[in-house]
Amino acid sequence: MLNDEARTELRAFETPHAEGLELGTPVGRIERAVDELLTHFGPLRLQNALISRIFRRADLEERFFSLRNGRIHAWIARERPDDPRPPLLLIHGFGADAQLQWFRQIGPLSRRYRLIVPDLLFFGQSEAARPDPHLNYQVETLIELIDLLGVEAAHVLGISYGGLCAMELASSYEERVHRLIVSNSPGPIMTFADHAALVDRLKVSELADLLIPRSAEEMDRLLRIAWYRPPPIPGFAKRDAFNRYFRDRVEERRAVMRALIARIGEPGLLDRRIVHDSLILWGEHDPVFPVEMAHRLRAFIGKRAALRVFRRTAHAPNQERPRDYNDVVLRFLGEH
Repeated sequence: MLNDEARTELRAFETPHAEGLELGTPVGRIERAVDELLTHFGPLRLQNALISRIFRRADLEERFFSLRNGRIHAWIARERPDDPRPPLLLIHGFGADAQLQWFRQIGPLSRRYRLIVPDLLFFGQSEAARPDPHLNYQVETLIELIDLLGVEAAHVLGISYGGLCAMELASSYEERVHRLIVSNSPGPIMTFADHAALVDRLKVSELADLLIPRSAEEMDRLLRIAWYRPPPIPGFAKRDAFNRYFRDRVEERRAVMRALIARIGEPGLLDRRIVHDSLILWGEHDPVFPVEMAHRLRAFIGKRAALRVFRRTAHAPNQERPRDYNDVVLRFLGEH
């Protein structure tokens, strides 16, 4: 039996805001200036400082790594003499950077595991050396990162796009993965029919229109879809969040999404099996990837895969039910 919903750790209060001002007008220019001030001094700045503190209190340090495919920003567990904790790689999804995606998991997971928490290329503070949108570009970078850290093999947890990366890593570099956890990510079992149903269901012309918003209003729509019970966020904070997480590198991210869609049905894709002990985590009410896809993914992986569905959650169960989510992850990784 799952516990009651974990309490929300960060709360925002609704504040009225005038939407739709033209940036070419004096008032619009003032609004843009306010946006810039909020980016540097506003509520999201405070939230990021608090989240960074969560990471540091979990004994992680912020580092940058110059790799062949780019410059990677990551939070890494501080080195300890004879550290007995197994390494655990956390891979974020499209709508966030590593900090925002995983801050509710960091404390509990860091007590038992040596965490590696990177921003993927084209996200957060990581910078790609070239605009390569293909999945293997991300996976090669993750392998080079753990090589540099001296990690021979790690447990891997990925959510949404991060789940795709995790499955690609497990199937391409079998010996580098101990146990695999995939959250709300269909991976190779997604079909063209699934994609057609998705864009029809969400009333978009392509998935990129949902996951890569071009305005604070579109970002708000993404939040309403991704969360079963979206958190209340005032208008000025939405603009602040959009400026930080979505305003830049739009075309690069859209290229990444289109490369993923082009990969559907690729010859040999379903022949690349996952042989690891695997856990599939899903939100019961995920409108992006319905829970039926979780059952198909479990059947694809086979008898070594377990499935856990979280009630009253959508596309972000790690945020909406963090206590239950963390407990399930820790139990799975702790099994022998």
